[in-house]
Amino acid sequence: MPVGWRVWSVAATVFVLVTPAFAQQQEERYHLTEADWPCHGRYRLEFDAGAYWRGPEDLQALQASANGTVDVRPLAEDLFAPQTGLEAGTPMIADFASALPVGPERNQRLALLFAAVMKEANLYRKFVLEGIVGLVARHRIAADELAKVEAEYARMASS
Repeated sequence: MPVGWRVWSVAATVFVLVTPAFAQQQEERYHLTEADWPCHGRYRLEFDAGAYWRGPEDLQALQASANGTVDVRPLAEDLFAPQTGLEAGTPMIADFASALPVGPERNQRLALLFAAVMKEANLYRKFVLEGIVGLVARHRIAADELAKVEAEYARMASS
């Protein structure tokens, strides 16, 4: 087999390996589980609001009863934006809280804000976890394809 064909074959394989569309199609071959998690921390799809919430309200019941009548999502999105740090976020929450009337409604809206921030955090976490799992799958695909190319190259070299 001519050397030029071998170089072209290796180059084409490398191109296919780095093409995201190919990798995304091939990721379905790998069904990754918690055991495949490459990080030191535990694989956890979502933060549990109960681990952070010590308020009197049941957050799920409160969200269901509000049923969209109180929209704190824009503030939650602003608080969770990458450019919003603790220094900027704390006054935003304080301004929101000070604009609310004192009483049960204030507590409910602050609880709804907490729930909305947790939802934003979990959406971002899901995005990051999917990226890590996809990367692991693409690395496995690339390793399999590279092993095939190496085997073919060794077969061609020995003949």
